[in-house]
Amino acid sequence: MIFSADGLQWTADESNLVTGLKGLVGLEITVTGAAGDQHSGLHGGGIANPLQALSHVLASLKDTEGRITVDGFYDDVLDLTEEDRADIARVPWDEAAYVSELGIPEVFGEPGYTTRERLWARPTLDINGLTGGYQGGGSKTVLPAMASAKVTCRLVANQKPDRIFELISQHVERHLPRGVRVSVERLQGSADPYQMPRNHNASRVAGEVLTEIYGAEPYITRVGGSIPVTSVFLNELGAHTIMAPKSAAMPFARDGSRRACWRQASIWLRIRHKPVPMRFRAMPFDVSANHRISPAWRFGLLPMLPHSQRGNATRWTAA
Repeated sequence: MIFSADGLQWTADESNLVTGLKGLVGLEITVTGAAGDQHSGLHGGGIANPLQALSHVLASLKDTEGRITVDGFYDDVLDLTEEDRADIARVPWDEAAYVSELGIPEVFGEPGYTTRERLWARPTLDINGLTGGYQGGGSKTVLPAMASAKVTCRLVANQKPDRIFELISQHVERHLPRGVRVSVERLQGSADPYQMPRNHNASRVAGEVLTEIYGAEPYITRVGGSIPVTSVFLNELGAHTIMAPKSAAMPFARDGSRRACWRQASIWLRIRHKPVPMRFRAMPFDVSANHRISPAWRFGLLPMLPHSQRGNATRWTAA
């Protein structure tokens, strides 16, 4: 198992365990038309407008209720169980305060789920930026030659970035109006989603320690962001990562007091000495030859061995 200190503390006196992270895939859709920008008084009505074509494609990605309409997008999604929903509902949530703090008229998203369920456990598709045509002050009657949009998706357990990219690419091709060309480029920075199995040994041990220290069971939470190394550890080492609190952060209150620092130190000292069923087996690669695995030392996955011995390092994983 791997214990990560990259978790958020709920409040100064309430703890939580982060058991799920979303994955990520990004792409850029570029629509092209004429060889260069054209005058709408000369060519308007005679050629297609890439900005309008792109707008049509983007509008086809989601319906007006917020559900993603790409064929197959939800096929691999691991649905929330009643236990999952109960865990999420147990976490304090003030929706009115959320709306007020963000300055929005109301919450919005996929029907059939609470706001927090959507934030933590449902996939998303968002347009992050648009480019095309005239952007200066006043008016310019231009028919743009090109328009592009950057799109990212946050993924949940069992979705795969490669699969989602292919599904969206196919959707774009099917919904492209006539008279323009399109390219879909995958952007850097993808990550697999990560979900800790319910009742895993690491969760049990960390939960016991947090209950001892805080006097109450920790909240079971998820995060809508991504920590790609967790899925790397699982895929390459076969080890799950549990994220326990290190510090408080938004939307939680930050507590830098001595008591909070001592509590956080106590968590890791106690976890380190908790008896956990383990099995021992050799690592399938040379650690010293692969600098990308170096975070394993920082995450406490492996003992700090002399450099001369790291080439034959071994690892512990939970039984």
